[in-house]
Amino acid sequence: MQINFVTGLLALSFCCGVYGIWGMVFKRSFKQMLGGFRLFLGAMILISGLAKFAYMVGHFDFPGAIGPPWIEEKLAPHGLALYGRFIAYSQVLAGTLLLSRRFATLGAIIAFPILLSITMVTISQHWGIAPINKIFVLMNALVLLGDWHRLKFILVDDTKEIATIPFRITSWKKDTLTIVGILSIIVGVFLTQYGVIVFSAFIGVGLLIFLLTLFFF
Repeated sequence: MQINFVTGLLALSFCCGVYGIWGMVFKRSFKQMLGGFRLFLGAMILISGLAKFAYMVGHFDFPGAIGPPWIEEKLAPHGLALYGRFIAYSQVLAGTLLLSRRFATLGAIIAFPILLSITMVTISQHWGIAPINKIFVLMNALVLLGDWHRLKFILVDDTKEIATIPFRITSWKKDTLTIVGILSIIVGVFLTQYGVIVFSAFIGVGLLIFLLTLFFF
């Protein structure tokens, strides 16, 4: 049995990467470049996290550019199996947040130390995939730079003016669907012990909801 949504995510990530590069080269649009990079990173990080769980649930050897799918198995002899699984869970969470417009900044913040950690692990273990991970770290840094208008308040000493800014939700429907999609994917990876069908069903529903929020809201 094949988990076909991984192929779909790979196609999506490729298109998002091309979209970002096209905006940078031909349109000189920094905003379009960052938008493409954000979606590309979100899809690639999510693919890499799901690939690790697909390997756990059925030894499906799907491509995972950000850390190999068998990372938990390889780190186990060093007493770091739990760390390998933690990376997989973190990738799923960061990837889903990056794919959502509402929580993308939070996803980029979470993804940055994950990418740095994975890069250091691949370098120390001589797995030969560190160069591409360095590119992902750079892309993540650029996405964070594009969100400077949100992140700059972390460095402000006087927060009185910030405290008066009201909290507004522009679309309850879109935010609710986004959260349901994130929860569906997270539940799916937590239920790997129940087999590939349950795992695929929850992940597939979550990704479908994400596509609805991206293209119809």
